[in-house]
Amino acid sequence: MGVLAARIGLGAILVGGLFGWLSSGWGRDGALRAQIAELEVALEEEKSARIDLSGEVARLREELVIWEGLLEGFAPDDEARDATLAEVDLEAAAAEAKAKAERGAGAPAQSSAGEGKLPPWFDTDQLLAGGMSERDAERLKLRWEKYQMDLLYLSDQLKRAGGSTSAEHRRGRQELSRELQEDLSDDEYDCLLAASGQPNRVRVQEILSQSPGYEAGLQKGDFILSYNGMPVFRPGDLKNAITASRSEDLVPIEVRSASGQYDRFHIRAGPIGIQMMPARSGCS
Repeated sequence: MGVLAARIGLGAILVGGLFGWLSSGWGRDGALRAQIAELEVALEEEKSARIDLSGEVARLREELVIWEGLLEGFAPDDEARDATLAEVDLEAAAAEAKAKAERGAGAPAQSSAGEGKLPPWFDTDQLLAGGMSERDAERLKLRWEKYQMDLLYLSDQLKRAGGSTSAEHRRGRQELSRELQEDLSDDEYDCLLAASGQPNRVRVQEILSQSPGYEAGLQKGDFILSYNGMPVFRPGDLKNAITASRSEDLVPIEVRSASGQYDRFHIRAGPIGIQMMPARSGCS
């Protein structure tokens, strides 16, 4: 009986140990399953976040294309665009400094209904103030609006086609810009640029003392209006006109000084030796 009791006790111990081991295993398995479930939930949340982020990136890219179209439609090269944006910042800072000076030290700022208001997309009043008829001003505005819609359609079509590149957008915008300029006379195109707030002048920012430009009589602050008979509205126009001229020729160049005086020089074709900056001016 003693031996039997001992065996029964040993069996109970073994059975208890087995149940304990199984219970412990099941406990660990449950904990692992819970951790796996948590990881699966986190993974799904991350996937959802990535999808949302991809959508946001796509939206921002579309907006960038539209804004690049608005900017580059009139300034097709990156250097001109960057210079234009830098000039806008400088002009804004100068206007703010002038306003503070006019208010006087310590004088309270005067609020106005138009404060913080963005300028119009197309300033017809500017054209009318310059002597253009209402009919011609309205015609220019309608042509400018068509150009803007063409830019939007271009962006939408390339996006729907899929796989489009920034180079394709750039080529499309440049083609639309060429069509716009070809539809108008030089004076009309100049006024369209001015009314839409785009650069329509090239200003001599700096000039090398041993350069054809200096020898011809160009001065810092001059606005270059034409080169070899080709109108100059932006730096790219001047670059193209220089490239198209024969290096052995003397070509005419028309300028307007900072004081408003018009002049005409002859300059040796090729690099002028200036640093140029896009500028804005009322149309002539």
